[in-house]
Amino acid sequence: MKRTLLSLILPFLLLACQPKRSDNETKKEILRQKIAANKIRTEKAYQYDYRFGQPDTASAFLFQLTVYGTDGRAVYSSLYNRNDSTLNSREEYFYNRRGDDSATVVKDSEGSVTAVIRNEYDGQGLNTTRQFYNSEGQLDRKIVYTYDDQQQIKELTCYDAAGKMIYAFRYAYNKHGDEALSEEFNKEGKLVVKSQLVSDTDTSLHYNVYNGENVLTHKFFNTINGKRNVTKQGYIDMKDSSVHNTVLVYDKNDFIVERITYDPQGEPVQLTRIVREQ
Repeated sequence: MKRTLLSLILPFLLLACQPKRSDNETKKEILRQKIAANKIRTEKAYQYDYRFGQPDTASAFLFQLTVYGTDGRAVYSSLYNRNDSTLNSREEYFYNRRGDDSATVVKDSEGSVTAVIRNEYDGQGLNTTRQFYNSEGQLDRKIVYTYDDQQQIKELTCYDAAGKMIYAFRYAYNKHGDEALSEEFNKEGKLVVKSQLVSDTDTSLHYNVYNGENVLTHKFFNTINGKRNVTKQGYIDMKDSSVHNTVLVYDKNDFIVERITYDPQGEPVQLTRIVREQ
């Protein structure tokens, strides 16, 4: 699980970030409806390296394939190894009668189950518990979510099989439901990372990130469009003042189709391209 803001803000699929608020469920439902309406059945993610400022087609490889049902819900997702494009692992998804994600079964390249993730929901459809089981069916850890009056996640706590806390997050939000404050605590309950929204406009969201000693470690700069989709993600590492940027490109249906990563010198280094097919 991605636990710090640095790892939360940069993943390829924005909706894949660990959930912060119930509005994410609304976004997931909107996405599901769009996938169904556009009759999308497969989603392929390719990665390219850059050579002389251009994507190098010789370096391209398929690293993720997701298959959808007619209702727009993912059936399974396969991950592939970069060196030889062989299957690395596969996730199979299961749903309850309401259509909520009830279980994910993770298998290795030979089809053996390596992990099972189960979700529990309350009467309002809010995800309250996420349980992780190992290949032997034993509980490894679980995550418990609590919500505020706006049904936004205010606390996320991870426990081991014995019920001891491993880590925890606490959240606060702005009027748009964007994360305004995030605090991460270790198993002793000590604050280790804090991210704070310091600038919120119609076109950008800026965050400062501090360590447990309240020392500024990173500055994040998100550029957003009129639909509040992130079109550019950038951050400054305060250790060496290096700047890192990622550009996100959307199609007319607001699906992410490209993610371009730049090095600190401003040169493109990697392209992730998403191809959706009926």
